[in-house]
Amino acid sequence: MRGAVRGAIAALVTTATGAAITGGGVYAAGALFDDGPAAARPAATTRAPVTATEPITRGDLIDEE
Repeated sequence: MRGAVRGAIAALVTTATGAAITGGGVYAAGALFDDGPAAARPAATTRAPVTATEPITRGDLIDEE
């Protein structure tokens, strides 16, 4: 049942607006909620870990007035 509903929604969302909503790709019926083709996904990126320049102390966490 869910696949049929998804297929019906996918069939309705094949206009230019639908393509914009789905990220520019027209998915196969029933796959509207998929991430899309792997080629259309951005490549995974790696980030350097965030490091503090000075240690955080208990006094930094207390709001001094």
